[in-house]
Parts: sequence; structure tokens; C-alpha cells
Amino acid sequence: MARYPYDTNVTHEVLTDLLNEAETIAKEELGLDMYPNQLVIVNNQAMLDAYTSVALPVMYNHWSFGKLQVTQEKQFRAGQMGLAYEIVINSNPSFCYLKSDNPLFMQALVINHAACGHNHFFKNNYLFKKWTNAETILPFLNFAKKFVATCESIHGEETVERFLDSCHALQAQGVFYYERPEKANPKEELKHLQKLMEDNQNSHDPLWANTVPNYDTDREAVIEETRLSGVDRINNTSEGEENLLYFFEKSSPFLPQWKRELIRIVRVIAQYFYPQGLTQVNNEGFATAVHNYLTERMFEKDIIDHTSMERFIKSNGGVILQPSYKSEYYSGFNPYYLGYNIFCEIRRVCEEPTDEDKKWFKHRTWFKEGHDWKYVWKYAAEEHSSAEFIMQFLTPALIRKMKAFEVKIDTEQPYVEVTATHNESYYRQIKKTLANSYLRENSSPQIQIVNVNAKGDHTVTLHHKIVDGVWLRQESAVKVLKHASVLNNNYPVVLEGVSPDGEVQYRITSDGDFEDFSFDLDLDLDLSDEFDETSSIIHIP
Repeated sequence: MARYPYDTNVTHEVLTDLLNEAETIAKEELGLDMYPNQLVIVNNQAMLDAYTSVALPVMYNHWSFGKLQVTQEKQFRAGQMGLAYEIVINSNPSFCYLKSDNPLFMQALVINHAACGHNHFFKNNYLFKKWTNAETILPFLNFAKKFVATCESIHGEETVERFLDSCHALQAQGVFYYERPEKANPKEELKHLQKLMEDNQNSHDPLWANTVPNYDTDREAVIEETRLSGVDRINNTSEGEENLLYFFEKSSPFLPQWKRELIRIVRVIAQYFYPQGLTQVNNEGFATAVHNYLTERMFEKDIIDHTSMERFIKSNGGVILQPSYKSEYYSGFNPYYLGYNIFCEIRRVCEEPTDEDKKWFKHRTWFKEGHDWKYVWKYAAEEHSSAEFIMQFLTPALIRKMKAFEVKIDTEQPYVEVTATHNESYYRQIKKTLANSYLRENSSPQIQIVNVNAKGDHTVTLHHKIVDGVWLRQESAVKVLKHASVLNNNYPVVLEGVSPDGEVQYRITSDGDFEDFSFDLDLDLDLSDEFDETSSIIHIP
């Protein structure tokens, strides 16, 4: 008889035992390496609260979070949205939030999925290791919450929230994509945060008003500060600055220190989430593959019973369901479906490779050296982004199973051209196109600061790299540039759209001025829809 029948009352002791069993199987059989886990049981309201604070256990106050909470709560009460069964964050220790009304089999599933699968991924994936610091994120959030509250008490809620609005508007362009300063030691970072709070509390004029130059009278001080913090490099080399928030934090002229720290808070949180967007397919795929393995082993070891296993299979089918392209729920490939199926293919290829597999993977080191599927699972999770994962491991068999093919869309034509279908010469083309769709540069505008007028009117010039003829939407760009001007202490900001050959196609200013240098576009056109052609992967189940 199973240790925990389906109708077992889920108590603290039961959850602790399930977590211990899951961790034991994960470590001993799959070789997973995880942060210590802390389970947090929450009700529906607390789960909604977690949504509005971007799943972080501590978060500073801002009006947009309250707006989101009201909207989502209305949708939930009206039955228009469900709630996640769990939320897990990348921290040490790892906090896993479980809904209190989950039945036992669901608690086992989400513990296996989040506390083991995601936990190992967060700790070991190279992007998370490079760009985030799981040891310092919780102390940093505590500092951020206290600091923002202090700013509000001194400068007023409206002043602080308006400035945070501008920081949030540039959040997507506030991360390091390709290079970053040397990663701080966790102990040094904690000391830095402690010093900031002590300076804040001890200063006669709060928020270090006495610790920064008097920018109203010391003009040479701001010129020297901006030169040392990156303006000189930008103006005298061909390199731009990709992290707009970092630049404004370090180089914005005459900006009070408390505002610089608010910019830093927002960019640190943006950087914390950066790897998640790059790894969704293999992250969710790995966690789903792990929870399948662990749950099956729990059943085999008589920890859960037949009824729980049946309910698990049904629920898991919903997780990896791929909606038809005709469905109202269709929005491309379900990352759980795509990632999980690739991990299943890895196991199949390692255990029973076909002649096609041997030809397809003959140059892959992991295949040539005959590693077992458990090793390759971890290698796939730890050493790849979503795009790299697809390029490395997607098989022709899975392409056929998904019924995937490539199409080219030309808005000038009344038809859609199929450019790659199911034959040997096209499989690699389909794989490459699918992988490219998960690259950051194909989903987020490429914008850099390229010039700063440090000795004049402090105008900052941005370049937008135009890809596939796509311009930024004029109305939205003006709004974002106005926010950028706020971070530049209300000095001008100009954005130029630059073609691949270096020609400026358009210019937009933070004052709302627009100039078109291409001479062949209607100025009233919705610029977000202006493109020649693009490729994408679609499938028909």
C-alpha cells in the first residue's frame, strides 16, 4: 500500500517527507545539484500578490503593481484566469511557493518540478551563473524596499513613483547583454548594501545629499564624473553602451545620488530576470522532464498511489499540451511542450539511436563519446540557452512529430510561401529558423548610446539597429524617449534608426520631433508594421 493515498491530508510533515524523497531521488539517481529548498504554503490571495510583485518575496512599492493586482484579481474572480500551482525564484535558499489547496499529487508534482528541476537549472545554467547572484538577491530586495520607502517619506510618493516610471520604461534596455563589470563578491555586495543604509540613516541631509558634488556650482565636477564613468569611451571609440540604465546611473549630469540609486535598483532587478527570457524552453523542458521522472519513481517506490498517478498523468498532459494553430489559445510553440519533447528525444537517442540519429549527431561530442542520457540532460540544461538548446538537440523525428515547416511571409503578396518542409535538406533550415526565433536580438530592439554632448547641452544620442526593415513605433518611441530624458536629468535624448549599412533612416527626439531620411515612407504609417519579409515556424497538428 502506498505511503500516501490520494486523499491524504496534506500537512507540513507530509510536504517535508515528499520534499526529502524528491531531493534524494534527484541527487542519487539524476545527479542534480540544488540550492537548499524552503517551501512556502500560500492561499489564493497570496499567490495573486506574488504575481503582482513579479514573484519576488520582497518588493518595493509602486502604483503599477497595485494596478496589476486589481486587474488580475478581477480576472481571477470572474473565472477568466487561473493561478499557478507554484512559483519558484532563483535565490539561495530557493523559495518555492505552493498553493495551499493543491491536492497531494499536485504538491508532489510541483515540488519535483520547481524545488528540484528549476532549482538545479537556476544553480547550474551558465547564463544564471554569469548574470545573476542568488546569494545576494534577497538582501538586495530588502534594501530596495526600505530605500524606496525612505525616498518616498523624504521626497514624496508622487515624485518617487514618477521617477520609477521612467526607470521601468527603460527596464528592457537596462541589462548587460554581452559584457558586464566584474561580478561582485556576495560578501562585498552585502557590505555595500549595509553601508548604503547606514549612510542613509546617519546623514544630516538624508540620502547622502552631503556626499555628492554640488552640481549647481561645480560644473567641472560633473564633466569629470561623466568622463570617468563612460562618456569619454563612448565619444572616442566605436563602442556604444548597451545598458541604458547603467549609463544614466553613472553618467547622468547633475542627478541627485538618491535617484542614481533608484536607477541601480531597477537595473539590478532587470538583470536578475534577464536569463529567464533566454532559457525558457530548456528551463521549463528540463523541469518538466525531471518532474516526470521523479513522480514515476515515487509511484514505483509506493510513495504515491495509482489514483494520484492517474491524476498526475492527466494534469501533466495539460502542461505539455500544444494548442492547434486554429485554437484561440495558440501563441506559437508551448515552451513546456517543445522543451520536454526535446529532452525525451535526448533520452531516446542515447538509448536507442536510429540510423538517422547517428548521421544527425555524428559530430556532437556527447554522442560520439557515448554519454548516458542523464549526463546529456544536465549538459543540455547547464550549458545552453533556448536557441542553443534547439540547435544542439532538435531531431528530424521531432520536427516530423510536430509537423513543423518554414514559411516566408511577404505583405506585398496575397499568399504565404512554404520555404522548408520535411526532407533531409530542409531539416537544418527549419531547426535554424526555430532557434533564431528565441534569440534576444530577434525579440527586443537593439539600442545603444553612441554619443554624449558632455560639455554642451548634455544631449544623449541613441542608435536603433534596424533589422529586417522594422522601425520603432513613433508614438511609443517618443514616450520612452521622454522617460529617458527624465533619467538624463531632463536634458535631451535623440534616437536614430540606423540601417545595416550605417545609414540613418529616421530620427526621433524626446521633444516629439520626427525626421524621415529614407524618402520613401509615409510619415503617417504605423511604423511597427513596416517590414519586407520574415521567416517563422508554424505547425499544423
